[in-house]
Amino acid sequence: MSKYFDKARKLVGFSMVLALMLPQLGLAETTTDENTSGTKKQISLSNKAITLLEVQKAEKESKRIPMQIRNQAKCILVFPSVVKAGLLIGAGTGQGLASCRNKDTHAWGAPVYVNIEAASVGLSAGISKASIILVLLDDLAVKEFLNPNVKLGAKAEIAAGPVGRVADLSKQPSVVSYVRTKGLFAGLDMEQSAVYVVKESNEEVYGADAKSNTILYTASVPPRFRLFREALSDFAPTPK
Repeated sequence: MSKYFDKARKLVGFSMVLALMLPQLGLAETTTDENTSGTKKQISLSNKAITLLEVQKAEKESKRIPMQIRNQAKCILVFPSVVKAGLLIGAGTGQGLASCRNKDTHAWGAPVYVNIEAASVGLSAGISKASIILVLLDDLAVKEFLNPNVKLGAKAEIAAGPVGRVADLSKQPSVVSYVRTKGLFAGLDMEQSAVYVVKESNEEVYGADAKSNTILYTASVPPRFRLFREALSDFAPTPK
């Protein structure tokens, strides 16, 4: 069990104890970020995203996302559980978290909730669930990601990501994608997959008028996402 998951579990446990004690103390039950409605579900998604990052980082080098790719990343999108979309062969849908580097410090910022409608993640009759990591490598990819009316690959090139060592980053596309099914990571072409920022979920955390661009680059990281940011910083450290 990961160190981040242990911390998060203790955080949830503390929140539950606090929730039971507050009425006896004559205090409101929803005075902290950790005790608001839906927080347990949000922390669960964060924990699963953390686990996916840790599993990927622990892969043997031949199956690992190269450090050069991780260092180059402008944004990283993590979808822990993408499930088969109805009768569509290979297609999947799921929720995840996206975070981008601060343009000045290059540190990872506050995450936003995102949904993915993947055109093809290799889901079939024998495979009903997958995990996805998308790495955005340039400004065009970030612009496309933040445009709700544009699918990935419309202008910014998206391709299956390399694993192992990378000799020439200049030959990489704007977005590289990785899919994990049956315990195995591999690069997979996901052109024409749609990624949407989930406005309602983000407003629950950041406020009614919070814009995704503002959240990603200027918002403070809420307590429920600090362990995710910590794990992401470990997975893709700030370039020196």
